[in-house]
Amino acid sequence: MDIYGAHAVTCRSGPSMIKRHNSIRNYLYGQMKIANYTCCVEKKYLDHDGKKPADIYVESLVLNKPTAVDVAVTSCTQKAILNKVNDKVYQAADHLVKAKLTKYKDFIERGDIEFVPFVVESFGGISAPAREILRRIAHDQRTTKKRCFSAIMDRLQKCICVKVWKAMIEACKERMYWVRDECSGDADNG
Repeated sequence: MDIYGAHAVTCRSGPSMIKRHNSIRNYLYGQMKIANYTCCVEKKYLDHDGKKPADIYVESLVLNKPTAVDVAVTSCTQKAILNKVNDKVYQAADHLVKAKLTKYKDFIERGDIEFVPFVVESFGGISAPAREILRRIAHDQRTTKKRCFSAIMDRLQKCICVKVWKAMIEACKERMYWVRDECSGDADNG
């Protein structure tokens, strides 16, 4: 593992990526329920091609249409991203939003369900479509929480960032233990 933990954040081995994704998805789903949205997690068979574009399916969110929200976490330290990213804020998130829109182009063009990629960067950046979803949640939570919009929006964004950072720390710890165990196992065998 590198000294900054960048590899642990982007490594596809082990459960870290799924845990990070599920942490964000579950938090977002819980906040949607608080806002009284009719929604469910991992709705199947939305697409005729067998793709599952909805981590969260919401009955009426964007343009009062059913909406498939696809949660993703990306890192600006990935080699593929570093070659394309410059100094623009949220560039890694924007790159993945475009990739998601391309991947589900046929599904989107059908038009019966809205599709929103909810992309968060590992260092806390939140994509424009994700921020718009958070704005809608904050607006709709004002009545249930009896708090002002800006306080709810601030809390939502901070909680998303904290969830990502906690998952990154866990990924680094898991990776350290894996490396330690692998190295100690090599010493015993050799």
